[in-house]
Amino acid sequence: MKRIIACLLLFSLWNTGLEARKPDDQRLKNWREILKNLPSDRDRVDSLVEWYYLDKPNPLPLDTLSQTALSIAVRSSYREGEGTALNMVGHVAFDKGDFITAEVFYRNSAVLRKSLGDNTGAASSYNNQGNALKEQGRFQEAADAYRAGTKLFSTEDDPQLMAILYNGLGIAQKYLGVLDTSLASFNTSLEIARTREDWLNWAKANINLVSLLQDDLGRVDKAGMILRDSLSFLANDTDSEEKARYFILYANYYYYRSNPDSALFYLDKAEALKDFLSPGDLAIIWKNRGRQFLEKKEYDKASAQFQKALDIFTKIGNHREATGTYFEFGNLHFEQAGFKPALDAYKNALEDSAHMDNPLLVSRILFMLGETYTALGQYPLASEYKSRYIALGDSIAEKNEAAMVYQLQLGEKENQEFLGNLSQTKAQMKIMKTYGYIGFGVLWLLLSLAVMGYYLSRQKRKIAERDALVIRQNAIEQIQLKELEATHARLESEEATRTRIGKELHDGLGSMLSTVKLYYSSVEEKIGNLQEESKERYQKANLLLDQACEQVRSISHEMMSAFLLKFGLKAQLESFAETIRDSGQLEVELATHGLKDRLDSKLEFNIYRIVQELVNNVIKHAGASKISIQVNRFESMVNIMVEDNGKGFDPEEATNKEGVGLKNIRSRVHDLDGTTDFESAKGKGTSVSIDIPLQPGSPGQNRSSTSSPNPINN
Repeated sequence: MKRIIACLLLFSLWNTGLEARKPDDQRLKNWREILKNLPSDRDRVDSLVEWYYLDKPNPLPLDTLSQTALSIAVRSSYREGEGTALNMVGHVAFDKGDFITAEVFYRNSAVLRKSLGDNTGAASSYNNQGNALKEQGRFQEAADAYRAGTKLFSTEDDPQLMAILYNGLGIAQKYLGVLDTSLASFNTSLEIARTREDWLNWAKANINLVSLLQDDLGRVDKAGMILRDSLSFLANDTDSEEKARYFILYANYYYYRSNPDSALFYLDKAEALKDFLSPGDLAIIWKNRGRQFLEKKEYDKASAQFQKALDIFTKIGNHREATGTYFEFGNLHFEQAGFKPALDAYKNALEDSAHMDNPLLVSRILFMLGETYTALGQYPLASEYKSRYIALGDSIAEKNEAAMVYQLQLGEKENQEFLGNLSQTKAQMKIMKTYGYIGFGVLWLLLSLAVMGYYLSRQKRKIAERDALVIRQNAIEQIQLKELEATHARLESEEATRTRIGKELHDGLGSMLSTVKLYYSSVEEKIGNLQEESKERYQKANLLLDQACEQVRSISHEMMSAFLLKFGLKAQLESFAETIRDSGQLEVELATHGLKDRLDSKLEFNIYRIVQELVNNVIKHAGASKISIQVNRFESMVNIMVEDNGKGFDPEEATNKEGVGLKNIRSRVHDLDGTTDFESAKGKGTSVSIDIPLQPGSPGQNRSSTSSPNPINN
C-alpha cells in the first residue's frame, strides 16, 4: 500500500514538475495539496521517504523532502519515521559538504533507532556518522561510530552492511596509525564481501587495503599484485567510481616505484571518469598529479596542480586532504631551497592538522619543520621540532603495540569461548549417550528372544559409535583450524613488529644523529669566540651520541628476539626462502640438518644474518637464476653453504675490491671464531662454505644422534 501511494505521489508530482515549467512556488503548492489528500501522517512520511530514495531526479529539492518528512514525523510522534527522516537530513547535509551538520543528524538518528530496537537501521546511521566524522578528520570518533555499528547485529542479519562498517573502521584505524588493526578490519570486510559475492564492497575494501599496504606499510609489491588482480576483475566492468579509484591507486603504485610517467598515465585515466567522481575525488587526482610533477622536477606544473587541489579542499572543508596538500607545497619549496616559503607551508599544514587525528602525517610535518629550521640555521627551533617528532613516534609505536596486544587477547578470548562451547557439547553428548544406553537396554529386554531385534540393535549401536567418532573428529579439526588461524595472526603481527622496528631504527636514530650534527655545526660557527659555550655543546652532542648508540643496541635486540627467538632458526630460514620464492627472482633450494634442537639465540641470529647477507649478494651481483642454501649442525660445528649458478667472479680481484656485504660476512664469521671459504670462477657460479665451531656446553650439544654428512630437511 505504501509503495502504491508513493508511486501515485511521484506520478502526480512529476506531472506537476513538468507541467508548463511552473515556478517553484506553484509546484510546492501543488505538492502540499497532494500530501494533504493522503490518509494519514504516517502515510505522508513513508511516501516521502520512498520518494526520496527513488533512483530518479526529483522535481523538488531533497532538503525540502527530508525536512518535511522530519517535521511531519515529529508532529505526529511517528518515531520510526523520525529516525529515517533524521538520516535523510544527514544525507542532504553530507552531499553539500556540511559534514558537521550531517554528523549531528546521523548521531541522533542512530540513537533513536537503537532505542526503538531497529538495530540494523541504527547500525546504518552509525556508519553514516562515521563517514561524516572521517571527512572532518575526527578519526577516533569515526572509529568509535563504526565499531558501535558492528556490535548491534550479526553478519547473517545484513552481511553487506557489516562489510561496509569494517571497511570504514579500517580507514579510521589507518589514519590513527594503528596499522595492524586496520589491516585486520580490511581483511574482515573482504572476507565477508567475498563469501557473499558482494563484489562492489569487495572492490571498495580492496581499494583501501591497497592504500594501506603501499602508503603506510611499504609493501608495494603486495599492493601491486592485488591491484593487477582487481583491475583484471574490473576490466570488463562498466565505468564506475570504484574503477576510477583503482586507477588512482595504480598511479600511486608507480609513484612508489619512481615511475612518474606511468603514474600520470593512470591519473589521466582516472580523471577521464570524472562524471562518477565528486569534487573532492577530482582534487585528490590533481594533488597526486602534482606529486608526479614534483618527482620529475617540473615545479611550475606541480605548483599549479597543488593549488587547484587546495582550493577545492578548502572550499569543501576537507582538512585531511588540505593538510596533506600544504605538506606537499612545503616539499615543493624545500626541494628548490626555498626554505622560508617551505616553512610557511609546513606551518599551515601543522595548523590545519589540529582539526583531525592523523599522527602519521603530523609526525612527517614535524620532521620536515625540524629539517627546514636546520637549513635556516635556527638550531634551537630545529631541536624542538625534532624532539616533538621523536616523542610522537614513540606514541605511535605504543598505540601499535597496544593494538596488537588487544588483538591477541581477543583471539585468546575467542579460543576460550570455543573450548567452553566444545565442553558443553561434550557434556550434552554424554547425557544423550546415557539415554541411548537406557533405551538400548529396554529394547534388548523386550526383544531378547528375537534374533532380528538383536541384529537391529547391534547395527544401531555401530551407527551411533560412528557418528560419535565423526563428531569428535570434527571437533578436533575445528580446534586445529583455530590454532592455525591464531598462529597465522601471530606471524602477521610479528612481521608487522619487525617492520615497525626497522622504521624506528631509521627514523629515530636518523633524527637523533641529525640533532647531534646541529650541535656540532653551531660549535664550529662560535668556537673562536665562546670557548665555554662550545665545550657545553660538545658535551651535549656526546651525550646524544651515547643515547643513539644505546637505542640502536636496544632495537637490534628487539629485532633479534621477535620471530627468530620464538620459532627458531629453521623456521626463520624457511620463511626467508619462501619470501625469495614469492618474489619470483630466484629458484631457491633450502636444506637443513640438526636444527630441531635450538642453538644459542645470539648464534642463531648471527647465522641467519650471514645467510641473509650471502643471499642478498647473490641477488644484487650474481645474476643467478638458482640458489642453494644449506645449514647443517654437526656435533662440534655448524656449516653454512650457499651456492649459485650466476656469473661468478675472480677471487683475487674480489679480495682487493671487497664490498661492504662481504666485509660484514667475514667480520661476523671472525667474531664467531669461524672460517670462510669462497670458490668461484667467472661464468661458473659461486660457492661459499662457512664453518662455525660450537662452544662446549652450548644448547643441544650432547645429542644422542650422530651427525650425517648428507644434509636433509629436518
